[in-house]
Amino acid sequence: MALVDTDLTHMGHVDSTKNFVENAGQAAKEISWLIDDLPVTVFRVSNESSWPIRYISKNVEQLTGYSTIDFISQRLSWANIIFPEDIPVIDKAIEKAMRNKTPYQVEYRIKKSDGDKVFIQEQANLVNDDHGNVVYIDGVFLDVTPQIKRREDSQRVIVSSIPAPSLAFYIDTSGKIKYINDYFLEVCKFRTADEAVGKSPYELLDTKSKKTLAEKVMETGEGVYNREITFKFKALDKPLFTVLSAVPIKDETGVIVGSLTVITDLTEMKDREKEVKDLLDYTNICLKDLGEGIRGVSEGDLDAHLEKLKDDDFGDTFDEFNKLVINLKSVIETILNDMLTTLEEARQSEEAVGQMNMGMQQISTASEQIATGSENLSRHAGTAASDIKASEIIFKKLSESSTKSSSYASQAGKTSDEAQGLSNM
Repeated sequence: MALVDTDLTHMGHVDSTKNFVENAGQAAKEISWLIDDLPVTVFRVSNESSWPIRYISKNVEQLTGYSTIDFISQRLSWANIIFPEDIPVIDKAIEKAMRNKTPYQVEYRIKKSDGDKVFIQEQANLVNDDHGNVVYIDGVFLDVTPQIKRREDSQRVIVSSIPAPSLAFYIDTSGKIKYINDYFLEVCKFRTADEAVGKSPYELLDTKSKKTLAEKVMETGEGVYNREITFKFKALDKPLFTVLSAVPIKDETGVIVGSLTVITDLTEMKDREKEVKDLLDYTNICLKDLGEGIRGVSEGDLDAHLEKLKDDDFGDTFDEFNKLVINLKSVIETILNDMLTTLEEARQSEEAVGQMNMGMQQISTASEQIATGSENLSRHAGTAASDIKASEIIFKKLSESSTKSSSYASQAGKTSDEAQGLSNM
């Protein structure tokens, strides 16, 4: 009986296991059907050197044109259909995820069996064993071609709309140039944009570094704004002075898919700025020399002379200043000579005035003497008048005496004549 019970129990376990297997198989089929109905391609790859695919959903055929068997049998690897230049981008994303123990997302291009290009967005998670080692990568492939094309059109329009004197270029996750604007084309002397597309920015620059700021921005996710930098393009003879800004470009989910760099060429402005600075320096020198010359003249330096540096307006001003100083010196010398003459004349006038004053003093003294003499004369005149009056009396008396004497003489003469006559007789 116990044996029968044991057999019955064993048979029950067998039936239970069978049911479990059947149920699990059915569940797996249902899950597979469910996965196949999803608008994505689900995959699992092993962490081995060639990343062999262990599972991939049926949608892969619609996505790539290749069957599930092609990949599971390893007749075809996923890497075989990826654009070779995009593989480093995927490897970098996986390495970063392993280092940070985080999921990852990356976009790249594949080539379908008919040759068409499809943009893939790969979203995946790392699966670890009990020891923390990565054994699988589980994830999905999404066809994001329509979104990428819209984004690319938008990026192309944005880059091409940036006007001169700014050079603009966009690099994708591979670090290669994808779009450039017309001024970039002109400066780098490309005939068409295709000559620049696919090149790394450092290939166009005369530099030893193989990593440009645009790539660093994409790696760090941090933008750089208005950084003054001088660099030289290989196509140009001289370096450009620029102001550079670079920003990471993210997709709708926030994942960095490229970077946009705008380099504003300020070389011409800088040259003009230097010209303006040189002009200001020259102007300051000329104004300083002119100011010192004017100050020197105001302090009496009539030998001041300004040496002109150029035959320009300042040079003409310096010439006019020198002529003015020469004329001023001539005028001042004439004035000085006239002043010396005037001073001499004034000195002579002063001597004459002195002599005149002495003469006046002498005249004054003589006047005083004349006055004294006049008084004496007047006194003498008075005396003389008295004397004259007395003399008149005397003269009158003498006249009367003389008359009498004449009469007596006349009478004597007559008497004498009469006596003579008497004598002759």
